[in-house]
Amino acid sequence: YLLTCPCWCSGPQCYWCVLCRRPGDSRWSMAASAFHYVWPTTGILRARLAACFILVMAERAINLAAPVAFKHLVEMLGDVTTAAATAAAAHPEAGPLRLLHIAVRSLLSSAEAQSGSGSTQLQAVAGLAAAANTTASAAASDAGTGGIEFLAPFWVLFYPWAFVYLGAFFLRGGSGSEGLLANIRDILYIPITQAAFCRISCDVFKHLLALDLNFHVHRKTGQIMRILDRGTSSIQDTVSIVLFNVIPQMIDVLVACTYLATRMQLWVAGIVMVTVSSYIPLTIIITERRGKIRKVMNALDNERESRATDVLLNYETVKYFCNETFELAGYDKATRQYQAAEYWQLAFLSLLSMVQSMVVWVGLAGGLIVCIWACSRGSLTVGDTVLFITMMQQLYVPLTYFGSYYRQVRHHRGGGSGLWGVN
Repeated sequence: YLLTCPCWCSGPQCYWCVLCRRPGDSRWSMAASAFHYVWPTTGILRARLAACFILVMAERAINLAAPVAFKHLVEMLGDVTTAAATAAAAHPEAGPLRLLHIAVRSLLSSAEAQSGSGSTQLQAVAGLAAAANTTASAAASDAGTGGIEFLAPFWVLFYPWAFVYLGAFFLRGGSGSEGLLANIRDILYIPITQAAFCRISCDVFKHLLALDLNFHVHRKTGQIMRILDRGTSSIQDTVSIVLFNVIPQMIDVLVACTYLATRMQLWVAGIVMVTVSSYIPLTIIITERRGKIRKVMNALDNERESRATDVLLNYETVKYFCNETFELAGYDKATRQYQAAEYWQLAFLSLLSMVQSMVVWVGLAGGLIVCIWACSRGSLTVGDTVLFITMMQQLYVPLTYFGSYYRQVRHHRGGGSGLWGVN
């Protein structure tokens, strides 16, 4: 509030006003101005925004719960099948139900020896034992009618871990598709983006009406309306990408590393952190280089198209001076220059994919080596290894879109800079 605001408000210069920002300002000041316009002004919209943030945090918790539930499910099924196979080898004359009782007693005594009475594993095995008695009674009543004997009750093996895993998959989605929470968040966020669009458009339009006569005499109406439309859309898209894609991915990485460090081993968490820390900078560097090559390629493409258009429009002149061979050679040279730039642009795209795949492979290989080494020493289980693989896949699938997000933010920032420069 030290300078006079040059925009329509004629008051002190507002740090948040999008019209007080200039293309020469820092990226942080422009970002602060963009986020200010997205911040709602009414209580209902603020409640919607708070609900969106709550859903984002719920997605982060579910992203952690899904691999943990999968780990416990694998461990439970593996313990039951291993105990049943051991019991079958020790008692070859026993039937499936007898083997079930022997396996359950073995699991129960093992769980009591390894953990306290309130542990989740002990409670699950105790529930399996109770269900085994029920199954045995039901099977005994069906013995005379050809009833089928089961090795283990379905519901005990299904609940809670398979149930939790399916619920988490339904809420968060998978394989590139959004789940229930993400769709609800998008629905809640629609009025917020509409209100931000209205505020920005009205402010810029009022600013245009307040400009002096000199601006309107030399006006370029089509260009101004294009800048207005592109700038407002750029601000909305940039804020949405940062709030709902980039920041949640960083939170997922921090939560996963914290969980792996506390529940498994510090080495595993370190491998995940180093892999992600290498993945993002390499993606940004190669994407920046691709952007520069893309600009050169677009310029060469425009030159090639312009040359062809000029030749066709001046057909009589070219024929009169018999310059067909000269013009064809020039067009061929322009095409080859364009193709050379296109080659490097496509080559850097393939290089980006190779570098990303190599970084992920190195991280996965290092983590698997540590997990298998720990399993051989008894400090980790098979479920822990499955948990690590699941988390790696869950973390790196969204990161494959990081390069696209970065390009979109840079593109939208250019559109916003045009809007900030209207004066």
